[in-house]
Amino acid sequence: FRSGMVWYPAGRRWAQEVIDQVAEFPNGEHDDMVDCTSMTMARFRTGGFIRLGNDYQDNEYSRPRKAAYY
Repeated sequence: FRSGMVWYPAGRRWAQEVIDQVAEFPNGEHDDMVDCTSMTMARFRTGGFIRLGNDYQDNEYSRPRKAAYY
Protein backbone atom coordinates (compact mmCIF):
# COMPACT_ATOMS: atom_id res chain seq x y z
CA PHE A 1 0.00 0.00 0.00
CA ARG A 2 2.68 2.43 1.01
CA SER A 3 4.64 1.86 -2.21
CA GLY A 4 1.60 2.77 -4.30
CA MET A 5 1.44 -0.63 -5.99
CA VAL A 6 -1.99 -1.60 -4.65
CA TRP A 7 -5.07 -0.27 -6.41
CA TYR A 8 -8.59 -0.38 -5.11
CA PRO A 9 -12.07 0.31 -6.51
CA ALA A 10 -12.93 3.90 -5.61
CA GLY A 11 -16.33 4.47 -4.10
CA ARG A 12 -16.59 1.01 -2.55
CA ARG A 13 -17.17 1.07 1.20
CA TRP A 14 -15.44 -2.28 1.77
CA ALA A 15 -12.28 -1.05 0.02
CA GLN A 16 -12.12 2.02 2.25
CA GLU A 17 -12.64 -0.19 5.32
CA VAL A 18 -9.65 -2.33 4.30
CA ILE A 19 -7.49 0.76 3.75
CA ASP A 20 -8.52 2.26 7.09
CA GLN A 21 -7.82 -0.98 8.96
CA VAL A 22 -4.41 -1.40 7.35
CA ALA A 23 -3.57 2.25 8.15
CA GLU A 24 -4.60 1.83 11.80
CA PHE A 25 -2.61 -1.37 12.29
CA PRO A 26 -1.33 -2.33 14.90
CA ASN A 27 -3.22 0.17 17.06
CA GLY A 28 -6.66 -0.39 15.53
CA GLU A 29 -9.52 -2.23 17.13
CA HIS A 30 -9.58 -4.98 14.48
CA ASP A 31 -6.95 -6.70 12.35
CA ASP A 32 -8.84 -9.40 10.42
CA MET A 33 -8.68 -7.50 7.11
CA VAL A 34 -4.99 -6.78 7.70
CA ASP A 35 -4.33 -10.52 8.07
CA CYS A 36 -6.19 -11.35 4.86
CA THR A 37 -4.50 -8.52 2.95
CA SER A 38 -0.99 -9.48 4.05
CA MET A 39 -1.58 -13.16 3.21
CA THR A 40 -2.94 -12.18 -0.22
CA MET A 41 0.04 -9.94 -0.99
CA ALA A 42 2.47 -12.67 0.13
CA ARG A 43 0.69 -15.19 -2.12
CA PHE A 44 0.79 -12.82 -5.09
CA ARG A 45 4.53 -12.28 -4.58
CA THR A 46 5.24 -15.99 -4.16
CA GLY A 47 3.25 -16.79 -7.29
CA GLY A 48 5.13 -14.18 -9.31
CA PHE A 49 2.06 -12.02 -9.89
CA ILE A 50 3.67 -8.90 -8.38
CA ARG A 51 7.21 -7.78 -7.66
CA LEU A 52 8.79 -4.92 -5.80
CA GLY A 53 11.55 -2.87 -7.34
CA ASN A 54 13.98 -3.87 -4.60
CA ASP A 55 13.46 -7.64 -5.00
CA TYR A 56 16.68 -9.43 -5.80
CA GLN A 57 16.85 -11.18 -9.15
CA ASP A 58 17.82 -14.46 -7.50
CA ASN A 59 15.08 -14.08 -4.91
CA GLU A 60 12.37 -16.75 -4.94
CA TYR A 61 9.77 -14.03 -5.58
CA SER A 62 11.43 -12.87 -8.79
CA ARG A 63 11.51 -16.24 -10.54
CA PRO A 64 9.00 -16.68 -13.34
CA ARG A 65 6.15 -19.06 -12.66
CA LYS A 66 6.60 -22.57 -14.02
CA ALA A 67 2.88 -23.32 -14.19
CA ALA A 68 -0.37 -21.46 -14.01
CA TYR A 69 -2.06 -21.51 -10.63
CA TYR A 70 -5.59 -21.22 -11.94
